[in-house]
Amino acid sequence: MLAIKYLLFPHEEKDAEGDISSFQALMIAMSGTVGTGNIIGVSLAISMGGPGALFWMWLAGLIGMATKYSEAMLGVKYRIKDEHGRMSGGPMYIWERGLNNHMMLSFMPYVDVYRPFL
Repeated sequence: MLAIKYLLFPHEEKDAEGDISSFQALMIAMSGTVGTGNIIGVSLAISMGGPGALFWMWLAGLIGMATKYSEAMLGVKYRIKDEHGRMSGGPMYIWERGLNNHMMLSFMPYVDVYRPFL
């Protein structure tokens, strides 16, 4: 609901901390996921898989963008200001501050090490 509120009713945060607004940080994170690789990937998939590949690309794209949007939105919501005045955020801050799950937080570095091999 918070994401829809920010999207439909953008507001200026006059007293908010940080260099850019929450909406600007969200849009930067979202724009970083869409690039030329997506354009090249579509043409390659259609040439190799036929027109039916287009449906599955749309489906995968919708699921991927929804996941990225929720990750970026939570990252902006649970970011903090460090001792040097810089903003810090990301998945570990979401686990710690959003879900308040310290057990999973201590387990995640091991998962991150082995995830590339899966």
